Amino acid sequence: MDAKPKKVLVLGAGGFLGEHIVQELTASRYRVAAAVRPGAACACASSQVSVLRGDLADPSFVGGALEGVDAAIVAAGRTWQPRLPLGEYHRQNVGITDAFFQALGRRPELRVVFTSSLATVSGSRTPRVFTEDSDRQEVCERWLNPYAQAKIRCERRALDAAARGNDVVVLNPGQLLGPGASAGSNLATAFVLLWFCQGKAPFYIRGGVTVSDVRDVARGHVAALTHGRSGQRYILGGHCLDRGRLYATVCRLTGLRRPRGVPAPLVYPLMAVVDGLARLSAGRFQGPAHRSFVRGEGLYYYGDSGKAVRELGYRITPLESTIFDTLRHYQVRGLLPAELGFIEDVTVEDAPALALLTQLAKQASCAGFLLPRIRPVYAACRANRQLDATLRRLLEKAEADGAVGSPSGVGQRAQDLRRLHQFFEHLYFASDEFLRQVR
Repeated sequence: MDAKPKKVLVLGAGGFLGEHIVQELTASRYRVAAAVRPGAACACASSQVSVLRGDLADPSFVGGALEGVDAAIVAAGRTWQPRLPLGEYHRQNVGITDAFFQALGRRPELRVVFTSSLATVSGSRTPRVFTEDSDRQEVCERWLNPYAQAKIRCERRALDAAARGNDVVVLNPGQLLGPGASAGSNLATAFVLLWFCQGKAPFYIRGGVTVSDVRDVARGHVAALTHGRSGQRYILGGHCLDRGRLYATVCRLTGLRRPRGVPAPLVYPLMAVVDGLARLSAGRFQGPAHRSFVRGEGLYYYGDSGKAVRELGYRITPLESTIFDTLRHYQVRGLLPAELGFIEDVTVEDAPALALLTQLAKQASCAGFLLPRIRPVYAACRANRQLDATLRRLLEKAEADGAVGSPSGVGQRAQDLRRLHQFFEHLYFASDEFLRQVR
């Protein structure tokens, strides 16, 4: 597209990604028509933004929303939601896509940026990195969940529209993480991480994901308005990693215990039983996820973002920064347990050390004294050369082994752990709180 559009329609502006797209558009001085479902929250109040409420699957509403705009970003759809009937993934995703392209007709002068998914080009039983042009021989089609199957149909509609002469660029993000664009943002795409932090996910299904920072993806959408080629797909990925490594990074930043990985073929039969009980109970008993989603979790969704980097100027945020900013947003909203309170006002560089100290303080006999004072304890460690070196060695070992351990044992780690526990005891026995108890 040669000219920069003046006004952009964003379909799905109230979603996790949609709010970030609107934010990026207004920062780039676009005027925005933000289309959202009736009753949906839309935290995009601005003199540059007009909010349109209506049925996104109604071609007449979409047609009215397209009037007077120079470009459109289609970021509406239904991502995974607990207990959502399976048919809704097709109805809501394909329905919205069909309504949009029916309303669009043939308008080659209007740039359309269509949000698809990395699940449309990837999903292998073993780790493999896919590109936009990879064939589907390595994709395990029968394990793909209803959401992925619906997005494949949606993407086909978008590419068909481009083949008919419309100006359509398709974007394929990975699994979105990152903070919400506002305090009340819908965090549906990142809530599995929240479940883990709340102690509701003691295990994960072995497989792999490409983690994409929602802010990077939003900037990629804005770049696609003036860059990219019609009829082309662009993977907006980030970090390809198995879920074990993803959770290891979260645990390093929080001090939480790593969950256990289990293979999808082991969990799938159990979920089949749960789904059977749900049918027999007429819906009164429900499992957290349908077995088709459990099986799909066992695949590897790895994507190469090289094409987007070259043609859209796409940039990738470091993984730890994305995860930490997600956790901080949870904390600010009061969604995390009290033990993770330190996350709110520390940097991503300091978080692993504070997490480790929190974990060790829980093991101390004076845990009740230490835990509310963990930040000054950390400051005291940093101010002492020997304690600072001790802490750094333990961090390196914990990152390598995935565990801190206990003061028992032999070797340098055992010595370092004993030194820190002795320091904890010194702080407690020298405190006014202890002296008041023994007077």
